[in-house]
Amino acid sequence: MSHLKERKEKDCLNCGAKVLGRYCQNCGQENIEPKESFIHLLGHLVSHEFHFDSKIFSTAKHLLLTPGFLTKEYMAGRRVSYLDPIRMYIFLSAFFFLVVFSFGNEQNKQITLNHYSSQAKKEALATLKELKSDLLDSLNEEDDSLSPIQKHSLKERAEKLDQYEQIVSKDSVNADSILKLFAEKEKPNVIFMGNGKGYKTLEEYDSAQNALPQSKKDNFIVRSFNRKGFEMVGKFRDNPKEIIEHIKEEVIHSFSEIFFLSLPLFAFILQLLYLRNRKNFYYVNHFIYTLHLYSGTFFIYLVFFLTDRLKVALGWPWINYVLALIMLYWIYFSYKSLRTYYGQKRGKTIVKFLILSFFSSLMFVLLIGLFSIISAYKA
Repeated sequence: MSHLKERKEKDCLNCGAKVLGRYCQNCGQENIEPKESFIHLLGHLVSHEFHFDSKIFSTAKHLLLTPGFLTKEYMAGRRVSYLDPIRMYIFLSAFFFLVVFSFGNEQNKQITLNHYSSQAKKEALATLKELKSDLLDSLNEEDDSLSPIQKHSLKERAEKLDQYEQIVSKDSVNADSILKLFAEKEKPNVIFMGNGKGYKTLEEYDSAQNALPQSKKDNFIVRSFNRKGFEMVGKFRDNPKEIIEHIKEEVIHSFSEIFFLSLPLFAFILQLLYLRNRKNFYYVNHFIYTLHLYSGTFFIYLVFFLTDRLKVALGWPWINYVLALIMLYWIYFSYKSLRTYYGQKRGKTIVKFLILSFFSSLMFVLLIGLFSIISAYKA
C-alpha cells in the first residue's frame, strides 16, 4: 500500500465502479490522488525494485541451498513468494550464456591463436632445420659436379634459411607463412559415399553421375552428402583445419538451443524413471522439476566459470581445489534435488541418479552430434 492521500470521491478512476474501501473491488486499483510528487514516484520505483529483488534472492537461496524445495513448493501451489520457473530459467540461461560468450570469447580466441602459433612455430623450425641440414650435406660432400656458382647459390640459400629460422624463433606470427614456402599444404580428408570416391572436384563427380544410367546413380541422400563434401573441400582447401574450428564454434554458440531442446527430452526420461510415482504421474511435474534443475545448474556453472576466469587472471593454482568443490557440489545438488522432490529412499535415488546421468549424457551427445552435422552442412 502506498502512502499517498486517499481520494474523497468513491468512484474508481480506472473503471468507474463504486469503491467501498481503499481499493476498487472491480479492477483492484488503489483509490488515491492521481497527482504525485517526484519523490513519491521515485519511492514507488525503488520499493518495487527492492520487492522484485527480494523475490530473486529468496528464490536463489532455496534454489541453491535446498535443492528440490522450489519444485515441491510450486506443485503445492505456494508460488507468489518465488520467481516463476520458466521466467527463472530464461533469465539464468540468458545471463549465463551472455557472461560466458562475453568473457570467454576473447580469451578462447587468444588461447587458440597461441596454440596454433606455437604449433606452426614448431613445424616451421623443424622443416627449416631439415632443409638446412640437406643443404649443408650437399655442400660438405666432395662433388666435382657442383660449379662454384652452384655452391655459392647453395650457401646463399643456407644463409636465407638461417634468417628465416631466426625470424620464426622470435616471432611465431610469421611461422605459418614461412612454413608454407617449404612444406606441402595439408590435404583435407573427406569421407565420400557411394560413387563419390576418386573424383577431385564437384564438376567431375556431377559429370560422372550424369553419364551413369539411372539405376547406377547415387540416390538423393548420397548425392546431397557428396555434393556438400566437395563444396567443403573447395571452400577449405587452403586450410582444412578451419572446417573443424568452424563447426566447433557453431556448436558452442548453439549450446543455448541445445539446452532448450533437451528440456522436454530430459523431462521425458524422468517420467520413464518415475513412471510408478503416483504423486508425479503427469509429465508437467517432471518438466517443472527440470526447469528448476537446469536453473540451478546454470547458476552453479556460472560460479564455476567466473572462478575459472579468476584462476586464469591471477594464476593461483589452489583455485583448482575450489573448482573441484564446485563440481562436487553440482553432483550433490543434482542428487539431492531428486531425493527431495521425488521422496524416494537413498539407495533407489542413487540408482536412478546414475541411470538419469547416463541417458542425459547420451542425449546431449546426440544433440551435439546433430548440431555438428547441421553446422557442417551450413558451412
